[in-house]
Amino acid sequence: MYPITKPESELEDSKTNITTGKIPAVEQDNFYIKKLEEKFEEDAEYGFVDQKTAREIMGYNFLRIEETAKCFGIQFTESEFQKIKMIPYSEKTLRKYRKSHILFLGSPKISFYGAAKPTTIKELKNKFPQSKIHYNSELIEEDFIEKQKIELRWYLVNCLRYGYEYNQGIELFSDAEKKLKNNEYIEKAVLYIYSMILMNKMRYEMLFTSKSVWCDDVDSVQRRVYIDLSGNGISVSSRYATFNPSKKIVIAPAIKPEF
Repeated sequence: MYPITKPESELEDSKTNITTGKIPAVEQDNFYIKKLEEKFEEDAEYGFVDQKTAREIMGYNFLRIEETAKCFGIQFTESEFQKIKMIPYSEKTLRKYRKSHILFLGSPKISFYGAAKPTTIKELKNKFPQSKIHYNSELIEEDFIEKQKIELRWYLVNCLRYGYEYNQGIELFSDAEKKLKNNEYIEKAVLYIYSMILMNKMRYEMLFTSKSVWCDDVDSVQRRVYIDLSGNGISVSSRYATFNPSKKIVIAPAIKPEF
């Protein structure tokens, strides 16, 4: 059974009720769901698939709604579940990326000591101290780790395992960016860190080992942000994108939802 809370009309304002943010009106939700179902019926090739189909195709690389809920200690309202029960990628796309990418649900909230918190780098750092998330305060300001957030939707991200690395040998962000295909984009640092924690907790695998990954973020002086995984944990730092670093920083492209 999916982790769904009571109907919105019965929700209580308490720390144990992990629901945050404004819940859209039921009428809006019904309209949204109807449109998704119409899209699914009209265009099967680029329509939505369910979790069962995604699991059959992606196998180990697919993380279910229940796994996200367990990892981050959250529950989804009926309204939220209706929005995420179908996955916005075609079977064709999932088969293409089933070995190189991971498919998982992004959540805008996590639970910390029974209270709902926004999914920011700061809150991930607080909830998972063993991940050793750290940053250079001279380069990355407190405001940055407090304000980055994640949307409630499915993500399909290249996990850069051996044999599926992207842009090997490219050092400059501008050069790496040129390699992106039309259906690819670069994600924010908070999403990459979130995916690393999720895979480590649910699959006992740490993504991006010994790699530095460019992110779709800049710091207060417009330096490009990147994350780095080493024995010291997950580091968030930044460089001028035109600077040629001594070690190569790569990109881990995500696939755009096929709306």
